[in-house]
Amino acid sequence: GGSSVLAGVAVDENSALTYSAVWAATRLLAATGSYLPLNLYRTRPDGGKDIDDDNPLYAVLHDAPNPEMSSMSFRLQAIAQQVNRGNCYAEIQRDGSGRVEALWPIHATRVTPERRDGRMTYLVSSEGGRRQVALSADDVFHVPSLISDDGICGKGVIQHARESIGFGLATERHGAAYFG
Repeated sequence: GGSSVLAGVAVDENSALTYSAVWAATRLLAATGSYLPLNLYRTRPDGGKDIDDDNPLYAVLHDAPNPEMSSMSFRLQAIAQQVNRGNCYAEIQRDGSGRVEALWPIHATRVTPERRDGRMTYLVSSEGGRRQVALSADDVFHVPSLISDDGICGKGVIQHARESIGFGLATERHGAAYFG
C-alpha cells in the first residue's frame, strides 16, 4: 500500500508507523490527549459552570463511548487518526428517543465526506469496500485536523510529510541491510 516517494519506498499510514519517529510522535500525541480528563459542563445562570454528570452524553464521552471501548481507548485511536489521517470519524448510535447512546469509530480510509443538496453527507464503505452507506452529518461525529483546505476535511501528517518519512524509512532499511 501507499505510493512510492523519491527514496523508493511506499509510504502509507501502516508503513509510516513502522518508522520509529512516526510511531513515537503518534503515540506521544494520542496518549497525551487521551489521558486528559474529558468532562461535559453545564453553564450556571451566573456564568459559572459545573460538571454535568446527569447529562446522558456525559457517560458516552467521559466513561465509555460504546460497550467495547473505554473513553481513553476511543480517544487514543481518534487522536491518532486525526493526526495521521487528518480526520477522526465515529458513527453516532441513538436510542429510540433520539438520544446519543454510543459512538462507534470508523477508520478514516472508509469515509468520504461530500456535500449533497447543501448538506454534509458521509459515504462510508464497508470493511471490504463492497458496499457504501450514506450517513447524514447528524449521525457522524467528525473531528478534522486543524490544518484544512476547506474547513471540512483535515490534512494528515503522513500524507503531507511522505517524502521525509520515506527518506527516514529508506535510511533505516539501508542501515539495517548494511549492518545485517
